[in-house]
Amino acid sequence: MRETLTTMIQVETLKNEGLSNIAIARHLGIHRETVARYLSKVEQARLDGKPIGDLVVTRARSSIVGPFLDYMRQRLDDYPALLSRSYSEAPAQRDP
Repeated sequence: MRETLTTMIQVETLKNEGLSNIAIARHLGIHRETVARYLSKVEQARLDGKPIGDLVVTRARSSIVGPFLDYMRQRLDDYPALLSRSYSEAPAQRDP
């Protein structure tokens, strides 16, 4: 979240310095459409009288496995052999 807000402020600053959207995108290493979207959001916030900090909202993402986590944890507790070992923990199983 902080990263996005910082980038939005940088985009606005560079735009105020006279850089084009493409030049801003190249300078910050982001897509030119992202620059346009950020500028649009900042402008809309200014028109609405909102602080820029309110623009960046983090959303909780739903997980595909979320509904099954309790079941999976119970199965792993019941059958610990189902746990896999990492590559470094299983040297005998490595290919030559």
